Amino acid sequence: MKENCRPLVESVCRILRNGLEADGGLVDYIDTVFSCPSTIELKQIIGDDANPERDGLLELIFFPGEKIQQEIEETLDDAVFSGEDVAIVTDELSRRLLRTTLLFPDGRGILTLDFPEDMIDTFLHRLNLTRRINAELLDSVAEHIAPAIRTAVKVKLRNFRKNLGEKKVQFLAVFFEKMGPDGQIFTCLDFVLDMLEDIDDDAEVFDELTKRRQACRNQLQKTILFEERLKRDNIETLMMRGERAVHLPKSELLMKLALIDHISLSVFGRVAAAARENQDGPGFALQSTDGFRDLVRRLQN
Repeated sequence: MKENCRPLVESVCRILRNGLEADGGLVDYIDTVFSCPSTIELKQIIGDDANPERDGLLELIFFPGEKIQQEIEETLDDAVFSGEDVAIVTDELSRRLLRTTLLFPDGRGILTLDFPEDMIDTFLHRLNLTRRINAELLDSVAEHIAPAIRTAVKVKLRNFRKNLGEKKVQFLAVFFEKMGPDGQIFTCLDFVLDMLEDIDDDAEVFDELTKRRQACRNQLQKTILFEERLKRDNIETLMMRGERAVHLPKSELLMKLALIDHISLSVFGRVAAAARENQDGPGFALQSTDGFRDLVRRLQN
C-alpha cells in the first residue's frame, strides 16, 4: 500500500472503532420513516436486504459529516490524493471486516453494525479527497486562523465544489487575514462560500455582496409591510386578497443584512451605500465590526 494511503486507512478504521453518533437529523429520519424503532427493530431493518428503505438509511448512517471529516483531515497533512489512491484505500478497507457502533443520544442505546463493503466507495467519495485546497489559502489559514479551528476551516474549503478563480482566492485570503480572530467566522465563512459558488470567477465580490444586501433589504421591506397588514387583518383575509405570506422572519433578515455589512467592513473597509445612509431604519446599520456582535446579542436575547 502506498505510504500516503496508510494514514487514511488507519484513520477510517479508528473512527469506526470509536463508534458513530446519531445526530438529530438522522434520529428524526429514523423516527419518521420507521416509527421510532428500538435498536433491536433497527437492526432487523438493516439486516433485511429486501427493505426498500435500507440502503438510504445506511447511506445516512455512514455519511461523513464535518465532525468525521475533521478527524480525517487532521491525519492527511495536506496530502494530495489521486483517483488511483482512493481506489487503493477502497480495496484495503474492503479486505478488512469493519464494524462500528451507532450511539443514540436519546437513551435508546447502542446499535452494533457492519460497515457494508458497497458503502466504502461512497463514503470515501464524500470526503472529497481528490480536491486540492489552494496553496495560497492553506498558507493564509495557517497564518491567520487559530489552531483550534484550523482543521474545521480546511474541511469547509475542501468541500467547496468548484475551482476558485484568482479573484475569489484573493478575497478569501484577505477574509482569513481580517476575520481570523472573529467569533463569528464560521457564520461568515459559510455565507461567503455559498456566495462564491454562485458567482462567476471574474465577478467583483464587493458588488456581489451589495446585490445580496439589496435583495435581502427588499425582502425585509416586504416582511415589515406584511406584519403591518397582519395587525389589521387575519392571515386568512390576506391570503384571500392574494397576499403572499413571508418565508423569513424579520430577525433573520436583519441578521443577514448585518452579516453582509460585517463582512464588507472587515474585508473591504466599507459598506454598501444603503447602509452608509442608514436607509434600512434605525438600530442595526453597521458602522463598525463591533456593531455586528452587538446586533447578534440583541437578536438572540
